[in-house]
Amino acid sequence: MINDLHNVQDIAHAVTNNVINLLGYEDCIIYTVNENESTLQQIAAYGPKAANENTVNDPLSIPIGSNVVGKVAQTGEPIIIHDTDEVEDYLVDDKKRHSEITVPIKVNSKVIGIIDSENSRKNFYTESDLITLTTIANLISLKLDKALQSQRSAKDILELQEILKLMLSHSKSAIMMEDWDQKILTVNQAFCDAFDENLTPYDFEGLSTLDFADKLSETFLEKDAFIERIKQLKSDNEMVLNEQIKTRNDKYYSRDFIPVKINNKTKGYYWQYNDITDTIKSKNMVERSLNLEKKNNLLNKNLISIASHELRTPITSIKSTIDLVLSNAYKYNKEQIIHRLDRIKRASDNMSLLLDDIMTLGKLDNFELKDHEEISITLDDLKDIIKGINEDHMPNRKVIIQDTGCKSLSFTTYKNKLYLIIKNLLSNADKYSNPELPIQVSINTKSSRVEISISDKGIGIPKDQQDKIFRSFTRGSNVAETKGTGLGLAIVKRSLDILNGTMSIKSSLNKGTKVILNLPIE
Repeated sequence: MINDLHNVQDIAHAVTNNVINLLGYEDCIIYTVNENESTLQQIAAYGPKAANENTVNDPLSIPIGSNVVGKVAQTGEPIIIHDTDEVEDYLVDDKKRHSEITVPIKVNSKVIGIIDSENSRKNFYTESDLITLTTIANLISLKLDKALQSQRSAKDILELQEILKLMLSHSKSAIMMEDWDQKILTVNQAFCDAFDENLTPYDFEGLSTLDFADKLSETFLEKDAFIERIKQLKSDNEMVLNEQIKTRNDKYYSRDFIPVKINNKTKGYYWQYNDITDTIKSKNMVERSLNLEKKNNLLNKNLISIASHELRTPITSIKSTIDLVLSNAYKYNKEQIIHRLDRIKRASDNMSLLLDDIMTLGKLDNFELKDHEEISITLDDLKDIIKGINEDHMPNRKVIIQDTGCKSLSFTTYKNKLYLIIKNLLSNADKYSNPELPIQVSINTKSSRVEISISDKGIGIPKDQQDKIFRSFTRGSNVAETKGTGLGLAIVKRSLDILNGTMSIKSSLNKGTKVILNLPIE
């Protein structure tokens, strides 16, 4: 069918050497049809199958109608395979890959060759790749048709360059190419859009790649590191694929760097950026959800175990008192019965308080930011929260509020979580200090945060226990008979985590405790 096979091979090798490698593909094979044997012969390759002197390593001969390439040669219709595991007659050549695209090369509607590319990733090829390879196949067929009638002309390379331009314009990836002198040869519009939607390819004319790096490096998290990495890649002069980069606007890109080599001599560089933001964020979201679920399962397991132990005490007290009254009711006078009923009431109150705190902790563990709305809090709002807690829960305690230089204070937060924090801290200060002494609350702003400190002159917290009291059902060893569930500071800690706040404690035995809260303003 083809009188001058030498020209066919020249064109095939020109495509694999000068075009296919610029697409960022792993592998590509060009076949030609042997009509006498009804087979396809591998004549040119890019990737592992490529050998020196424009030859193919272990070239295969495939019957027409057999396997993927043979069927495309038979039907004349291109095909994209997103998962080769689903193809029964997929042929493993040099190694197993997971996606494949096969396009026929036709002359006068007759298949005279095949372009076949495979990739290790599933779902790698898209309609954009099909358009690009079909265009290349059409231009190859024109060249081959011309080669059958006359000698090859010097326009061959120019037409292959047009293929490259067409490929760039259709590519879904952001692509930049530069020459050995680091001058930008071309970029596609996808490249411009990836970094600044107001840019056009003309904005890159005459720039070096370092000019580009300096111009757009503010897009990336570390400008100097971004530029140094570009220099390092060129110095190493080795292909680097799937290098992950994060931008300041919280986008993620996978970057490929490919030195363009002809006859083992570097002629330029190919850069490709693919937006993988959705993939990364989906992966991170799944990982966060799994970690949160594991954490919640562990917390809930521990909480249930400890809660069942803590609830046993008031339940046992209630049961034993009731049994005692029932078995000896005829012996007791009115005052004795009232005394025992008071004991039942106290145990019941303790159990109710404990259950309320357990329910609060459970709600905090399952708190979802997306289901709640932050509101703006001013200095007056903050004071009203403190005064309301004072009046509703400790009306006999004097609370002194001081504010320093924060008249214009305003920040957004989850008000009910802020209320829980202040309520539990004020409650602790009230329970563990002399009722005749006031509780001091100080409010001031520092940089981008508001600082709230709550001070008492109470029994203090033993130094060796100050890092443990945020655990559920943990109380200081010096609390004696003071009523409490040991959950208050655990509630404070988890509420602070939700608000992205921090807390520190300064405490001395029998001298008092100062708790300092820091909450973000912005």
